[in-house]
Amino acid sequence: MTPVKSFDKIYADFADGLARLLAENKNLACGLFALNLPLFVHVYMTIEYRPLVPTDAVIFALLVAELSAEIFVTTLILRRLPPIFAKLFVLLTAIFFVLDAATLTLYKSLFDKGMFQVLLDTNPQEAAEYLRDNFTVNVAKILYVVPLVMIVGLCFKGAKIFVDFLLARNVRFVRCVMVIGLMILFVTPLVLSGMPVPKGALSVTRMAVLIPRAVNEIREYREVYDNLDAAKIEITRNESDLPFVIFILGEATNRNHMGIYGYEKPTTPNLQRRLDAGDLIVFTDCVSGATETMPSCQRMFTFFRNEIRDDGRPWYTYTNLFDILKAAGYHTAWLSNQEVTGIYGNVPRAYADRCDEKKFTTLHDTETTVYELDEKILPLLDASLSKNSSAKNFYVLHLLGTHLNYRARYPDEFDIFRPEDEPAQDPLQREYQAAYDNAVLYNDFIVEQIIERFVDKDALIVYVADHGENVFADGKHLGHGPNPDKWQFEIPVLVWLSNECKAKRPDLVAKISAAKNRPFMTDDLIHALLDLTAIQTPEFDSRKSLFSADFNATRKRIYKGREYRDGQLIPLSN
Repeated sequence: MTPVKSFDKIYADFADGLARLLAENKNLACGLFALNLPLFVHVYMTIEYRPLVPTDAVIFALLVAELSAEIFVTTLILRRLPPIFAKLFVLLTAIFFVLDAATLTLYKSLFDKGMFQVLLDTNPQEAAEYLRDNFTVNVAKILYVVPLVMIVGLCFKGAKIFVDFLLARNVRFVRCVMVIGLMILFVTPLVLSGMPVPKGALSVTRMAVLIPRAVNEIREYREVYDNLDAAKIEITRNESDLPFVIFILGEATNRNHMGIYGYEKPTTPNLQRRLDAGDLIVFTDCVSGATETMPSCQRMFTFFRNEIRDDGRPWYTYTNLFDILKAAGYHTAWLSNQEVTGIYGNVPRAYADRCDEKKFTTLHDTETTVYELDEKILPLLDASLSKNSSAKNFYVLHLLGTHLNYRARYPDEFDIFRPEDEPAQDPLQREYQAAYDNAVLYNDFIVEQIIERFVDKDALIVYVADHGENVFADGKHLGHGPNPDKWQFEIPVLVWLSNECKAKRPDLVAKISAAKNRPFMTDDLIHALLDLTAIQTPEFDSRKSLFSADFNATRKRIYKGREYRDGQLIPLSN
């Protein structure tokens, strides 16, 4: 027998075995496929903000292939085990289907580790509060599960029809399909890497990876929280009398795309109107302390700063703003439209947990690609203001701002700026630039909506973006991250004061106005915020406060071995 014939026989036996496996376990395979339909709904949601393109069909085809291949392998394993294991596997898949279907309808996301962590951390009182506050909306959304269950039934029948069709074809065709399907199992994860798809097509596989990671993150977070909880707060000065201090934490916003900073497109009409009316103070030379959310937030709200990042002490061992404000008599609140936990979510979550009040618009972790619009944070603010009677209040409103995916950051009515009006040479780059400008326009609308809620109050609002964004400004790069450039550093810093606040505190207005052209880096933001609220601790240093008369304007603004100077990012070796 020749080697070629021997290979043919091995190939035929292997493929025929796969076909028999499918024929003998047809109901199990089709049922598992149908119960994993939420995977496809999730992926569709990640692309629903833009027109479908041919590559989207490729993504869905690969997902079908990946899911089918995983089901084949799972079926092969289960048939070698006692029948009870197959039943338990189907039961788990059905439970995870219900979980995924519910979270898709409520939060536009598959059940992820952020939701699992919140589930573990939520006490009965918080759960009851959530159900009471969201009962009507959630019941209406849960009803969407009914048609999804009907679709599962249709999908099950359709899958069985397809399998019967496949098995009825000629042997050579079936063998070819079986072998190609198995090859796809190994190739697809490589092709799908970097695409907006979950890790693991089968829900049971995904959960098996998700739950241990979630538990490990909770363990790591406990270390952060225990350190924060152990901090001893000493107030050396407390002359604070501002009833409302609102801190809007923006996201990935480059000031060079804002009309109030001289950008040629009118992307900030509301802020421009406030500026023209004399209500708004625009700071012209502020840069972020880091170019990613997590390190930036570590520095903003604690005494941890760039110059001391190598001293061996983690950021969470430094005193944080929220514990100081609480000790000074402020009611603190963290309202967020960002993830609850994850790679970038643990730092803001740690701050949120230090506050008297915390609310998130949704339950997500970092790997989730579908988010709510920032307008969802407004009802949270309204509800808090209606219930809160504290004399002094400090709010953080954490926006999603202008973070990628830009087109997902604004509703259709804000799709104003067109690609043909953008400067990039490449058509795809122009699409990104137009979407980013529209996201900045919507961000302007959200900030205005927040301001309007405080025009009749004694209030001061500070807006700071965590970092900037490069939207092909150099013709090459998109986004932000570990390789900084000047566009990722250059951020907007704004202060708005209500008429009542200005009338009562002319000295404060003069103090803030005098600082608008000073060079500042937001890793010293805690000093500036304490200065605004007339609170001091032993760690406070007036020379690091943007608003102080003895502010040190000669400090070098350095991050990752590069200095920001005169609008340029200069390697320290130069």
